[in-house]
Amino acid sequence: MPSAPPTDPTLETLLAVCAQAVGHPALYTCLTDAVKGLRSYEGLAARAEAHGLAPLVYTHLQAADIALPPPAQDELLAYYLLHAHVSRVRGRALAEILAAFQSAGIEVLLLKGAALAYLVYPRPHLRPMRDIDLLVPAQAAARAQAVLLDLGFTEQGPPALSTDHHLPPCERIMEGQLVSVEVHRGLDPVYMGGPLQTFADLASTAQTFTLHGVPAATLGREETLWHIYRHTFLNHWYYEWPRLMGVADIVSLVEAWADQMDWDRLRHLYPAAYRILPLLDQFTPWSAKTRQRLGSVLRQGRSTIGETLLRWPRSMHGLHDDLAWQQAVRERLFPPALWLRLTHGYGPSRLDLGRAWLAHQHWLWSRYTRNRRFVWQQWRRR
Repeated sequence: MPSAPPTDPTLETLLAVCAQAVGHPALYTCLTDAVKGLRSYEGLAARAEAHGLAPLVYTHLQAADIALPPPAQDELLAYYLLHAHVSRVRGRALAEILAAFQSAGIEVLLLKGAALAYLVYPRPHLRPMRDIDLLVPAQAAARAQAVLLDLGFTEQGPPALSTDHHLPPCERIMEGQLVSVEVHRGLDPVYMGGPLQTFADLASTAQTFTLHGVPAATLGREETLWHIYRHTFLNHWYYEWPRLMGVADIVSLVEAWADQMDWDRLRHLYPAAYRILPLLDQFTPWSAKTRQRLGSVLRQGRSTIGETLLRWPRSMHGLHDDLAWQQAVRERLFPPALWLRLTHGYGPSRLDLGRAWLAHQHWLWSRYTRNRRFVWQQWRRR
């Protein structure tokens, strides 16, 4: 799943529309319009795979009865079948890991796709994933890693530092497929700051379910939304192009859990994740029921989301390193409006946009002063 930048805005628009697990009339109407605006089907399957959406794109196009040229259809079908096989292998590996942890007395919470694939998506293979992320108590992390090694996994990379929030990934080949697992000691707070969230902080609100006959648990509904929001719109922008899989996770879990979600708790504890929900209608349409719950949504510009993604910043600093300095400064001070809202956790109103811009300037200034302080401290040590 490469993180290469997009080149065709019409492809990105179509993929954005497909970024949710369960189809509905509004989605299929938008999907039909997106296909009509498509410049070319070349690269559709590759871009869908890059976003982690290939199985969903294939599923939604089939459900909307949209015929593709044979090459594009065959490529998407190939990815769909590949992920179906990989998902079966990964599911068996995950059940084996959970059973081994249970025998060793190690508590564990599944993170992101490892849980959402079974709780939110109609079929697990509709949610591809690079690796399996597991959160364990910090004092049990070394034992959890040892259990993985006993199961035939091999540790990749140098040993973790005491400050790292996860241990080196462990890998194992099963039925010709690479299964990668990361044991986490906490959830990375990323650039917005805040303390590292640990197993102890999150266990009391955990959801339980059964995975291939084995007991499993994951973060609470509100904590899951908060974690996916940060991982999608904050963390990954440091080092790769944003992937629409995260949008699909957020939209899908809200659509699935809207009646069980504690909205007052979400608004109080995780206001940024709550405020950005209406914005996601620009990517893919909310269902009528969920739109009514959210109230005002930012629908203007959905047809141009592809153009917006083309100039999406790859990091908190701005757009690209190869810009002229004047343009680089302008892009750092005035990133795309949707980027500002999503990054700083503000909603669809004009007042929210102003708040997001002020938050961005404050962040830039705090980063600048922090860097200057670091340079000064290094100079004094000489």
